[in-house]
Amino acid sequence: MFRQSASNRAVAATERDLRSTPLALAYKLRSKMPEVFPGGERPIRFASLPRTMSWHVGILQCRDRRRGDQSIGWRVFKVIKKTFTGFVDDQCTTLSAALAYYTIFALPPVLYLLLTVLVFGFSLAYTDGEAETEARTLLEDQAAQLLGNEVATEQITSILQRESDAGGHWWKTLLSFAGILVGATGVVGAIQSSLNRVWSVRPDPARSSMKTVLVKRLLSLAMILGLGFLLLVSLVVSTILSAIGARLSSVIGMDEVLARGINNGVQFVATFVVFAAVFKWMPDAKVLWRDVAVGALITTLLFLAGRLGLQWYLSNSDPGAQLGSAAASLVVILVWVYYSSMIFLLGAEATQAFASVYGGGIQPDRHAVRVVESIQRTS
Repeated sequence: MFRQSASNRAVAATERDLRSTPLALAYKLRSKMPEVFPGGERPIRFASLPRTMSWHVGILQCRDRRRGDQSIGWRVFKVIKKTFTGFVDDQCTTLSAALAYYTIFALPPVLYLLLTVLVFGFSLAYTDGEAETEARTLLEDQAAQLLGNEVATEQITSILQRESDAGGHWWKTLLSFAGILVGATGVVGAIQSSLNRVWSVRPDPARSSMKTVLVKRLLSLAMILGLGFLLLVSLVVSTILSAIGARLSSVIGMDEVLARGINNGVQFVATFVVFAAVFKWMPDAKVLWRDVAVGALITTLLFLAGRLGLQWYLSNSDPGAQLGSAAASLVVILVWVYYSSMIFLLGAEATQAFASVYGGGIQPDRHAVRVVESIQRTS
């Protein structure tokens, strides 16, 4: 039982909500409310209120205590603590290893698809031979910037060379498309499972049929392909801006730093959009756009900073060198994908922590349920 008073603002807010409720619901509530006590105090029992109003009272009281008793610094510390605690509890390192495993098998067909799309785009301005050369050069330059390791870059170059030499055959295109479907759906499923694990949700077995899972997987795959096309466009735009900046710097003396800043800005926006879309639509959860935007911003900053750290590490070390050049290049690519997946999941944990402390929380969607872990001790 809760009594209205000057210090209990949550109950007062509930009283105002009751007065602004539509007529039918207000009549239903008034018929269940007890009589007014002497002194103007009105007791409110959760048992006499609808379930939604009870939830509303709890949210108001929780926010009232949270905003009144905690400072901004304490809440920021709480977000950071929840982020790293959840990262350890959810075993994100193991989830990152699974993501790296699926990604490494999907790499050759995905590179072939990127090469085909780039050749088609460059063919509008170049001849067939020049378009293929420009497309391969663009992918090799981006691989060198991302990996920062000559051995791994040579491995990407050799994959592109094999795909280019075997190109032009319909069976090669068909096999690559089948490989993309298998590999990409595996990557999409691993990302969905990882985000569901991090956000403590899972598909409801009572509502999730094979058709629902298949439609969800295909929609997520279509979203990944669309986001991949967005990143591809951003790479082309970045390359064009770099070429324009170099030309203007030699003609009119334009500062090359400005062109590089514009290039980095385009990559930042594209990466932010990708993370925001993944957090919003891929997991089986409902999260507010405000929380998604903050989480995507944190993840983008972590990803770009982590990419610089990975470039420095891979350029100054040679992991897997004792295994030979071919195996060493595979190890370098695995290391890059593994640590990138860890950064991605750390951003997902930060999104959940921010949503629980500052935002509206993360709720399962209509085809999912919340996962609650409990520990049972046996004597």
